[in-house]
Amino acid sequence: MKLRLQILLSILTALLGVACQSPHNEEEIPLPLPPKEIDEVVLRVTMPDLVEAPGVTGALAYYWSDDDRLRVTVDAGGQMRQMTLSQPTVSSDGKSASFVLKLPQSAIGKSLGLTAEVVHSEGENESDNDRELMLYQLLPIDNWSGTMPFNLRKAGGHFPLFIQQKGVTPTAEPIDLQLATVGTFSLIQLTNIGSTELQLPSDLALSADQAWLFKAPYLAYDFEQHRLVGEKSGKRLPLMSGTVKLEPRSSRTLLLWLPETADGIEVKATSGAQESNSHPYGDALYIGIDGDGILQLQGDGFVSESADTSKGGDPYFDFNNIQYWCGEGEQSAALVIDWQEEGDHEALVWGYRYDGVKTTGDMLEEIANSDPRLAIVSGDNSGAGRFLYSIGYSVGAVNTPWEVYFEEKPLQKRSVGVFDYTKDNYRTAVDHLTTNQEEAKWRTGAYTNGYWAFFYKANRVSAFGFSNFGIWQQELTDGSWHGLSWSPLDMEHQQNNLLSNRFKAVEAL
Repeated sequence: MKLRLQILLSILTALLGVACQSPHNEEEIPLPLPPKEIDEVVLRVTMPDLVEAPGVTGALAYYWSDDDRLRVTVDAGGQMRQMTLSQPTVSSDGKSASFVLKLPQSAIGKSLGLTAEVVHSEGENESDNDRELMLYQLLPIDNWSGTMPFNLRKAGGHFPLFIQQKGVTPTAEPIDLQLATVGTFSLIQLTNIGSTELQLPSDLALSADQAWLFKAPYLAYDFEQHRLVGEKSGKRLPLMSGTVKLEPRSSRTLLLWLPETADGIEVKATSGAQESNSHPYGDALYIGIDGDGILQLQGDGFVSESADTSKGGDPYFDFNNIQYWCGEGEQSAALVIDWQEEGDHEALVWGYRYDGVKTTGDMLEEIANSDPRLAIVSGDNSGAGRFLYSIGYSVGAVNTPWEVYFEEKPLQKRSVGVFDYTKDNYRTAVDHLTTNQEEAKWRTGAYTNGYWAFFYKANRVSAFGFSNFGIWQQELTDGSWHGLSWSPLDMEHQQNNLLSNRFKAVEAL
């Protein structure tokens, strides 16, 4: 027993000796230091995605400038602090910029909520919580080569660019943020559709019968509620600043920014007492102005390629200019009628849609039955088929239906706008037909007064040719043009009395 106790004491002494030795010969292990508090972060802010615009090749883009500033609001657990950051480091492509944000003491070590907006060097009052926006912006892009992206901000556009509330955790790495914006873009093109140089009217505007523009002078974007604050009460948007002269068929192109879409609004071009047809506001609007100040508005561009006018016709009038359309179908044709009034005059144009096989005569009859201002007289011509004798067009209001007489005896109607001539009188009676419409273009005849010459071309750019077919034999083709021109009865003038070189669209009813 005594021996066992001695052995145990020896072991215990050895263990205690090892435990009490000094560790000066071993490497010391340092204690971990507390983490360094992050008191500044880098915000890497990217401009909004490219903006698409119909009628424009490529896209519209926003780019940073070296003199841009970023107004940041930091929310640290309900404690708000607003700061303006400057001297950004702009990326080589101009799409992103880095700003250094020194965190306020109340924000250190906390998750943060950030709201931000871009302020140009000519920025707004920094004390405002809501930012005043421009009611609209017009950027002339006449000298733009057509290559994209197009730098919206370099062109002079100061658009609202902001970051909505975003939660971030401070880190040593850059924090990526994406800017957003509001508003929509439309392409506005002003074209001289006349034949001489034109100075655009200084009061040219886009107008609507209802309010569609925000009221001046204050319109704001509420960054907390993410909505526009303002009132729409404006009906007229001026398009001109300064003096602009255009050569024939040349254009001025504008990029219009509105803070909110105007979908569903019918607008028209106006200048003084002149106003165009109405057209839905859209992504692209084309305004044509001629030498008389007449305005046209359409959703497609005006043609710049001149048609062959060696045999008459308007060099630039195309299907987009037509206002009165008759019929239904996938194919279309144009009807041109020239009463050959004295002096500088215009030929009138209608449009016709159809399917299947139709002739010029079918088109003329259907338009006459559709448009109460138009009336025709036709009849059989001694077994040679149907023949056109008379065409009338009421310039004023048609308060009473058309009537056609020979020696006060009314002609019978074949349909609403088509009168039937039968040879129950002497042969040249058609040269003496009259009508009840006092304010009307009216030409009638076949034997002594003259006749209706028929011209045809298969497409807009081709030259008109004198047709060897009658109008009830000439079949329509898609995109074809059919002209009727009053001509005297001699072969010399038959070829020279061509369609006017000025076409005018018949107004839709």
